[in-house]
Amino acid sequence: MVNNAFRRMPVSNVSIQNTVASDVASNTVVLSQIAAVQLAQPAPASVVSETQVAQIDRSILADAVVARQPEAIASIGSSLYMRPEQIRWINPDLGRAIADIRTPTEGTPRNQITVPLSLTADVSDETVFESPTNSAQKYYLPRYRIAERNRQVQMVLTQTQTGWNLAVYLEKFPAPSLQIAARDYQELAHELSVVLQHRLTPGDANGGQKELAFSAPVLDSGMVRVDLPITTSTELGLLFQVLTLPEYGAVLTVRRAVKVGIPVYVNNSTGTVPNSSAANTGASFTIPMPQLRVVRIENYEAGGQPWTRYCLSVDNYAAFPADLFAASPDLPPCGLNRNASRTWVNIHAEGGATLYGFCALGSPSNLKDLWFARPRGQQPPASVYITLVDRRNNITYASNSVNPAAIAPAPPDTPPAGEALFREVTRVLESGVEPRPFVFPQAIYPYIYQGITGSPNQTFTLQRWTVPWDGTPQSYYQDPVRREIVYFLPDCFKLMRQPKSPYHPMMSMRFAAVNDDPATLRATFDYWAFPHVERARLLAAAPILREKFRISGQLEFQPLLVEKPRLFLKLPKANATPQLQEFTHVSVELRSGFSDSLSLSFEEAQALYEAMFSHTTQIFEGFVQVDIQGHAPERINFIPKVDDLVGEVFDYTKIVDSANKTVAFTLRNSIESPLRIESLSCVFQEGYSQVEGVMSGFSRALPAELKPGETISFTVTPQNPGADINLSNVLFNLNGVKVIPDRDALFNVILRPDCPSTFKKKLTVDVRRVVFGDRITDISLVFKRGSTLKLSYDDFAPGVDKLTATTTLLSPIKSLFLKEEDLGTYEFQRIVLLKDGRKIQDPPDYWQTENENPFSLTNSDLPTLPAEVR
Repeated sequence: MVNNAFRRMPVSNVSIQNTVASDVASNTVVLSQIAAVQLAQPAPASVVSETQVAQIDRSILADAVVARQPEAIASIGSSLYMRPEQIRWINPDLGRAIADIRTPTEGTPRNQITVPLSLTADVSDETVFESPTNSAQKYYLPRYRIAERNRQVQMVLTQTQTGWNLAVYLEKFPAPSLQIAARDYQELAHELSVVLQHRLTPGDANGGQKELAFSAPVLDSGMVRVDLPITTSTELGLLFQVLTLPEYGAVLTVRRAVKVGIPVYVNNSTGTVPNSSAANTGASFTIPMPQLRVVRIENYEAGGQPWTRYCLSVDNYAAFPADLFAASPDLPPCGLNRNASRTWVNIHAEGGATLYGFCALGSPSNLKDLWFARPRGQQPPASVYITLVDRRNNITYASNSVNPAAIAPAPPDTPPAGEALFREVTRVLESGVEPRPFVFPQAIYPYIYQGITGSPNQTFTLQRWTVPWDGTPQSYYQDPVRREIVYFLPDCFKLMRQPKSPYHPMMSMRFAAVNDDPATLRATFDYWAFPHVERARLLAAAPILREKFRISGQLEFQPLLVEKPRLFLKLPKANATPQLQEFTHVSVELRSGFSDSLSLSFEEAQALYEAMFSHTTQIFEGFVQVDIQGHAPERINFIPKVDDLVGEVFDYTKIVDSANKTVAFTLRNSIESPLRIESLSCVFQEGYSQVEGVMSGFSRALPAELKPGETISFTVTPQNPGADINLSNVLFNLNGVKVIPDRDALFNVILRPDCPSTFKKKLTVDVRRVVFGDRITDISLVFKRGSTLKLSYDDFAPGVDKLTATTTLLSPIKSLFLKEEDLGTYEFQRIVLLKDGRKIQDPPDYWQTENENPFSLTNSDLPTLPAEVR
């Protein structure tokens, strides 16, 4: 993989990120040369030259891992894939989505952050940033547009000594919502890159796409200039058509990278969210659950009618950023109020019915003064909760449920729940420059082309070739301009591991229920699927394609880019056979994959989880379909199996003994599941040559199984001691290392840390007076997972034969999900207190099991009593 080698040139507070294709960092060992792949600048990418593929073949193939000492061991790879941290440069939307799969819960106090702060986790160019040490100092991130001077767009195509050059002049401007306020703000430091994207086949959205990266920006006449050099007349002919014909769908894209601090809120609540829609949002836990409380009940008159007002307060109001309540004239109005706040607050009855709402709150402190009213004498709902609806981000935050008739005391003098910490992140924001498509007909804009006419009659289309691999024809597409460029499709998509140790799966699970009702318990599963490419396939195809192309030089492989790949998955359905369905809302990118958030019933989530451990079921499997005009649809399978994820599994330490030409290694299992090492081998890499390594002194005999955290040590020496090699450049063959998936451990690491680990459910218990007789005063039920419920004879109302009480039971989500216990089952011990003071109770190791709710306690449910009491 190509390293992030960037050339930076300051332009005010703008700098460029421009990948240098030939630069190979030493800490990526030989893999940078192996997969020196450029997708599209400024992103490090996936372009592989034929020689680079061949240099590492030697039939030593395994999952690709980049050496990042001391974290990840370097290996010889069969798979070509992009580093996860590179995704944000070429697919910012996907980069943000995968960043939210496992939202960190650890942060740094504000005064220790060194970059401007965003008070919301969703960073945009409409965000108002502020200094971490001076909240009065504000910043904004500018947008860019093509500059105009004297009614002429500032863009020019000129001939140079080496070919041609397209110069585009850009100017900055604030987002419309900040147009006035930005006059008092400072510009946020950012890095700028510009890319021209266009179709390879005019009129065909899936006929392949090309990305052309502009050079580093420079200041020129008060504007920001970026240049696109063109070296051949054929490339010039294509560019001319791209800029003059709308069929190419050209888009000029500006990417701005910023480093900012975003909030990390600790959710101290262990209750369930009483609104499943809130739990189905990818960022619903970034801001804490509102802690709702009834503060007072008051009577009043309005319109000549008597009313009762139930007053509510959010105790942790200070944890909510002020931006949530900013006036937002750009959003739909609230009646005649065109300056309604960004976030609306609604009060709901149990079941979801809306009782009242507030659309003009101007500050988080207004959350202390919420209320709803009922005609005096009319009973209020049994419970109510509130939702905060962030209309800009389409996110709903739901509170706990409260009994409106029960005034609750103020919480102790403690800081508001959800105290904000921050973490520093890099975010890349992408926007297209008008016009769209980016087209300037020569008849209207002759000054742009400086007399250059291109080749209007020349046609450019992708040409498809097939080469068999493992008995199956594989498609390759030849670039219409640079004939040595070959576009390929992934072999399949797989689930991904985290890029940093510990290398847990890039997926997460969270749960929520409406008002603690087990029947409404739902799960949200987030995941990232990544393209997997077999390097050996490209190696085998290269000589065949070279002959077909009649090209004697090397070929350059690049992933095929298309606008509209289609995703089909077979998801579990309650009480129905899973059916293949298209997921039109999921954006698929053939370089970086796709990410989605699935809302599932509890049973559906269980079926999906089990399917990831099985190679016989088709649940959760599917494919990405690419429809290229004039060709049969291409299908790329999605194989979501937890024993075959893309990513690293080992951390390592090494000690190099140059005098004796030995390297001592210790490998540590850094994933959640055991690893079985059937075999290990390695080579020393020096430039383009390799020397076999001899491994000895294993601390464990092979085959060996390593539990998470366990290690294996050994020594490596070159087979040819006289070879002039760098002892630090050791590449391992991990083909003999297998993952043994651990269901319990995997669930532990994918359960979101901000999701409660237990599920609360209410249990109703009733007992009749006859059970107490004239000898029993109290019956206590001590629940294994819950509190003690005490039923007393004195609690019976006069003339009433039945006593009813409720309690809350806690059930571990994990035990329920992995079917270690039934959702409705509960266990308890019984304690009976007699009038003479004797206590009869169950033995310490005995637990009575029941599953009825409500549960009617009878004499047969009591422990064995003395004969005179029965």
